[in-house]
Amino acid sequence: VAMPSGYVIQVVNNQSNSGQVSTTTGQYISTPYTNTITPKFSSSKIYIDLSFSVLIRGSSSGGGVGLSLKRGSTRITSSPNNPHELFITSTNLMGNRQHYAYLDSPSTTSATTYSIEAYPRYSGQTTEFDSRSSYWSMTLWEIAQ
Repeated sequence: VAMPSGYVIQVVNNQSNSGQVSTTTGQYISTPYTNTITPKFSSSKIYIDLSFSVLIRGSSSGGGVGLSLKRGSTRITSSPNNPHELFITSTNLMGNRQHYAYLDSPSTTSATTYSIEAYPRYSGQTTEFDSRSSYWSMTLWEIAQ
């Protein structure tokens, strides 16, 4: 069955109030943010829509975290210096609600898992992902091409 371009074929949502607190720095770490979709067509695009909260407690050097989107084990936005970074410049506390969106072309009809990795940057900082019972939500939209 041919679908018109732009038609939404399916929508898969995952949400939770499972949080995570990390003191790891200088390397990628997993976050609770993940969802899986099985595309109906290999030509489809997948629109990833994520809403979450992050709180950074800076160290004496500051605080910052880079975010990277993964498809399976492959980073599709790939760098600790990517444009999806959050910074504070002192020992202050910064917390806010974030929205992350990306349009992907996985070229598969196999189950595909998307997740967010984080790269906390400064030694001594603490990074909290929805750690205070706030809800995060990741929605995957399969879009016909």
